[in-house]
Amino acid sequence: MSIQVFYSNPELIKSDAHLSRVARNLDKYFTVAKHMLSRVGLGRVLYNLKVEAVPKASSYLSSNVIAQYDDYKDTIRIFLQALDRNKNIAPHAIVHECGHRYWNKFLTPGKKKIWQDKYIKVSPRAIAFINKAAWAKKYRNYHEFVSQFNDNYTRLVALHLSNALMANKQPIELLNRVDFKYHPATKDFASGNRAFSLTPLISMYASKDVYEDFAETFRAYVESGGSLRDVKDPNGRRMLLYIFLQVIR
Repeated sequence: MSIQVFYSNPELIKSDAHLSRVARNLDKYFTVAKHMLSRVGLGRVLYNLKVEAVPKASSYLSSNVIAQYDDYKDTIRIFLQALDRNKNIAPHAIVHECGHRYWNKFLTPGKKKIWQDKYIKVSPRAIAFINKAAWAKKYRNYHEFVSQFNDNYTRLVALHLSNALMANKQPIELLNRVDFKYHPATKDFASGNRAFSLTPLISMYASKDVYEDFAETFRAYVESGGSLRDVKDPNGRRMLLYIFLQVIR
């Protein structure tokens, strides 16, 4: 495995027995990540990788952030304190950051455009139609609300709206009072200020932007051995997998 590890503060790390032990075990987590990546033919993302071991995350990051890719320095930064607290997910965090490196180092502008083109602005007519359905009756759960729409586009828009409401702990009982164009969780999306993905998103974090969407899909693809099995809708999974494979091949 062609990675180069260096310490941001070698004196501090070497003088602290605990941090020093965590730093020495870095190779173990990268070995697991390498196995996962190689299994799906993406091991090259580790080639000539620089890894910076840092005692703890900067103040502007959550203290639980394990890793961060620096695209300017082409370096994955590992935060040792967070790594020690979250050992079980460390290889998965590394794979996510490798997704960022893959985007920056291995994708041509044309490949990036394929991924970016799956984002579009929502139709005002679709928002009005879905909102009218939300107000029409009471629903037992969000699945019942989303599954009533027959065409894929409308159902996907309804799914994005529902995910945003659920992420903001909006109970289903209040759905028939929500105006999507004004609710804080949905207004940017519903007003067309924010584009949305025509394929399902792997996680809520993937909704942050195109860059994080790719890295999260990269992680899920690697973790699943290339199946993206976490996407429950088979049609959505096939569509997402088709686009992702176009991009990485």
